[in-house]
Amino acid sequence: MKNPTPKPKESRALLRFEVICHIKTLRGEGLPLAECVRAAASRPWPAEDGRYYSYRTIETWWYDYAQSGYGGIAGKIRRQDAGRSRVLDEETGLCVLDAIEKSPGVPFAVLYRLWQDHGRGLPSESTVRRFLAGKGYDARSLKAGRLESGPTKAFEAPAPNDLWMVDFACGPTLRGRDGKALSTHLCLLLDDHSRLIPYGAYYAKADTAAFLDCLKQAVLRRGLPLKLYTDQGKPFINHHAKITCANLGIRLLHAKPYHAWSKGKVERLIQTIQRDFELTLRMEDNRVHSLEELNTAFARWIASTYHLRQHSATGQSPHERFTANRPPLRQVEDPENIDPLFYTRIERVVRKDGTVILGKKLFEVDLSLRALKVELPGGETGTPPPSEPAHLRSRGSLAQRLLPRTGPPLRSAPQQPALPQRRQLCPLKQRPTTGRPTPPTAPNALPPSRTTCGPGDCDTRPLPHRQSPPTTRRNFTPRPPDAKSATCSTPRPPCAAS
Repeated sequence: MKNPTPKPKESRALLRFEVICHIKTLRGEGLPLAECVRAAASRPWPAEDGRYYSYRTIETWWYDYAQSGYGGIAGKIRRQDAGRSRVLDEETGLCVLDAIEKSPGVPFAVLYRLWQDHGRGLPSESTVRRFLAGKGYDARSLKAGRLESGPTKAFEAPAPNDLWMVDFACGPTLRGRDGKALSTHLCLLLDDHSRLIPYGAYYAKADTAAFLDCLKQAVLRRGLPLKLYTDQGKPFINHHAKITCANLGIRLLHAKPYHAWSKGKVERLIQTIQRDFELTLRMEDNRVHSLEELNTAFARWIASTYHLRQHSATGQSPHERFTANRPPLRQVEDPENIDPLFYTRIERVVRKDGTVILGKKLFEVDLSLRALKVELPGGETGTPPPSEPAHLRSRGSLAQRLLPRTGPPLRSAPQQPALPQRRQLCPLKQRPTTGRPTPPTAPNALPPSRTTCGPGDCDTRPLPHRQSPPTTRRNFTPRPPDAKSATCSTPRPPCAAS
């Protein structure tokens, strides 16, 4: 299924949620709220090429989220001309940025005076400073090394469930009992602090559905992480994955393109699995023929081998390090109703008969929504669970119920009336045989060729013409045969044909 394009309103809400997650991280380090908000306002969002937000704006987001959750930061309206200078045109702004990049160590006041001497025609100094601050070229950022790139360093999360890493890898090719080949893909989640595997499984496809299923199983088993670190793969950067992580309160982080070493821990674990577990599947006694058998063997290997042996980097087993002196883990409030948190919203237009199609299935809605565009919550395939009817939204905030259509099909074929029974023919009206045995006549076979009888030997009433099949009109009742089409009631002796 093609992922829907995120709306600007939802994109802004996800950006604000990322800022709030950054503040939560700083608060966990023991910093006051004011310093955390000031630190968030001193950097661009969401990345280096993003924009800066003021202290008061980020503070407002924080209290709106604390009061109403994710819905409290999803309804803000942004100005249409926000982020664009009304005085400084685009060409002049690019020239100013190019001069700053070429001379990062020269104070801005000196550069501005030189520009004025050359007659550049720039606006006031404060206007240019605000423009540079919006692009991340203010004095503080330049002094901190805004235009310089330093070396990458190793890192480790301070506690369990503080950071999870996830990645896909090609799995073994299975040969089913029927001889068909099946390609598999491994989806693996790794806790950065303890090197424990919250959950891992093999799937037929490396798509968003596989990633979300793996994440759901890991959350139910090991609790909720604070951050989730992924690469730039399509299953991780699409709109559905972002909405799901926001519903769970997980901050979704992405590594830079072509920076695979930033996820070196999960890459090294995948190499260990390929050289240890998957190699044992080639032995005659350990062969598997289906995904269920493969996942059962993989879960047994994780629990009995990987989690219990000492890790070379930490000096402890993953299970021991995960359970030793750990803080209380975040758990899902209602594990039985966790499925709606993994739904996305899909737009459909209600047809004239009051139905919509989701996942090749027909669902019935209220007739008042005909020809309107509605939003339907559903999974990766777009179909809500059959046991729980889903709510839908339309223009005007009209709440309805989405129910599967259980009645007859919309265009049912009319019932075919039964054919009238044919009357028994006289023995002389049968086709004469020529020495060969006459084949048995089918129950609905057409009448044979007709002959005539002599006078006084048989009923001389003319035979009715061959009747055509009845019409397929509705409420059609075949007319009963009249007196002229009655059959011979009394058998008569054979007579000579005239």
